[in-house]
Amino acid sequence: MRPKNYKSGEHNDSLIAAISSYPHLIDAMLPYLIHLKTLRWDGPLASTSAFSFMPTTLKTLEWSHSPAIQPLPLARLLKKTVVRTKSVTNPDGSVTSKKIDTIVGKNLQCVTVRHDDLSWKESDIRQLENACSERSMCLHLSGGSMANPNGGAAGAFGLGGFIPIPIPARP
Repeated sequence: MRPKNYKSGEHNDSLIAAISSYPHLIDAMLPYLIHLKTLRWDGPLASTSAFSFMPTTLKTLEWSHSPAIQPLPLARLLKKTVVRTKSVTNPDGSVTSKKIDTIVGKNLQCVTVRHDDLSWKESDIRQLENACSERSMCLHLSGGSMANPNGGAAGAFGLGGFIPIPIPARP
C-alpha cells in the first residue's frame, strides 16, 4: 500500500525506507506496480516471497538467474489465499481500509523459468507443476520439462518449453 502522502513521480523518506528494507528489488517494487500485466527479469532481483505481492492484473511471468526463488515454496504460495488491504474512499470523503482475501497471482496464466530450474530437485519441480496445473496455468522450464493446463509434459530441448518447428525453405 502506498503511503498517504505519496505523489506519483515524487519520492518521500517513508517510501524510500520501505523499499530499501527489501534485499531484492522486485520484492520491493511489486506492491507498487498494481496494473502490471507482464513481468520478465534476468538476475538475482527477486525471492519467492515476491509472489505474495503479485498484482491481480499480472498474466505472464518469466525469470532467470534468481536463485532465491525455489520451486517448493513457490508451489505452496500458489495454493494460498492472502489478505490484502485496500484503501476505500467513502462518500463523505473519509478513507478506510478494507481487507480482501485473494489468491496469490489470481490471474496468472503463464510462468517461464530459464536456467534456475536446472538446479532444482525433480520432486520440487513436480510440486510446482502440480500447483500450476491445478490453476490451469502453463509452466515452461528450460530443463526439458513443460507442464500445461491439459496435464502432460513434452520435451523442450532446453528452449524454455518451446519445441522448435522447422520451416521449409522457399523454392
